[in-house]
Amino acid sequence: DIVAYATTRATQELAALGHRVVVYDRAGYGWSSRPPVAGDAYTLGSNARELAALLDQLGIPRATLVGWSYGGGIVQTFALEHPERVSQLVLLGSVGPAIPDEPEDFIGRLGRSPIGPAVFRYVTSVPPLGRAVLAGALADMFSGAGNIPDGFIDRSAAQMALPGTVDSWLAEDRNGGYAKLRPEAIATPTLVLHGDDDRAVRKSVAEDLARRLPNAKLVWVEGGSHMLPVTHPDLVAARVHEWTSQ
Repeated sequence: DIVAYATTRATQELAALGHRVVVYDRAGYGWSSRPPVAGDAYTLGSNARELAALLDQLGIPRATLVGWSYGGGIVQTFALEHPERVSQLVLLGSVGPAIPDEPEDFIGRLGRSPIGPAVFRYVTSVPPLGRAVLAGALADMFSGAGNIPDGFIDRSAAQMALPGTVDSWLAEDRNGGYAKLRPEAIATPTLVLHGDDDRAVRKSVAEDLARRLPNAKLVWVEGGSHMLPVTHPDLVAARVHEWTSQ
């Protein structure tokens, strides 16, 4: 079993290679429910508990976990808490303890300010404005506006406009917790797959993860952005298949 965080052609390719692939919307996103922003909701720990509950519900005792971006922090947290349930890890453009505690960009600083939630709710409520802001953010995610697939901005804007999504995203960003990740305590074989032009999670984060993880392999994708499952689905599927077939 492979449990992943993105519905892309990569998951379809993995299924075609004979894997059972489970893809789900995390709480607060897509079509999943939006729990109140309270207590330790929207943290790496709460997400790891929800992943455990999903595996229990599906009757999956052990799986390869593929975590993309923030999802990488979730599967690291899960692997620490439930090592017996993880056969392999794959970290795609994953967050790690080398990410600074304080955001370096304007959007990140605004999101953590007292007025951040109100500003972002207003932005997403005005379609042209929300689309323009997303276009700028996605240009960074794809390492260039010209690399954004047709329709991707509109689909993303529609998702962000769903009630509660902005609050979920801001809560996770404010809670952070990346510095508390302990990859050095994860013995699970881990593939760190990272674009060498990832502008959202810098190369230094992947290098730090690979150094800390006791049983890791670091693979660079030449010219790859933060959006590898979208831009390089065949390569991602092939690498995950190779890693799980060892």
